[in-house]
Amino acid sequence: MSQVHSNPDELRELASRVGLFCADTRERLAALESMMNNVGETSWSDLRYREFSDKMDRLFSTMRLAIDEIEPEEVQRLLSLASILEEYRQA
Repeated sequence: MSQVHSNPDELRELASRVGLFCADTRERLAALESMMNNVGETSWSDLRYREFSDKMDRLFSTMRLAIDEIEPEEVQRLLSLASILEEYRQA
C-alpha cells in the first residue's frame, strides 16, 4: 500500500493563496491596462506607444488566459484533493 505524502491543511492554504493571487493579478492587470489606455489617450500616442501597447495587450491577454485556466478549476481541485486526503487519513 502506498503512502500519502500530503497535508490537507497545506493544500487548502495553497488553494487559498492561488485564489488570492489570481484575484490580485486580475485587479492589477485591470489597473495597469486602464493606466496604459489613459496614457495613450492623453499624453503618448506615437508609433512607439502603439508598439509598446501591442506588446502589453499580448501580455495582458496571455496572463488572463493563464489565470482563467488555473482559477477556479485548479483551486477547486486542490480543495477536493484536500478533502479526499482528509477522509483517507480518518479511515
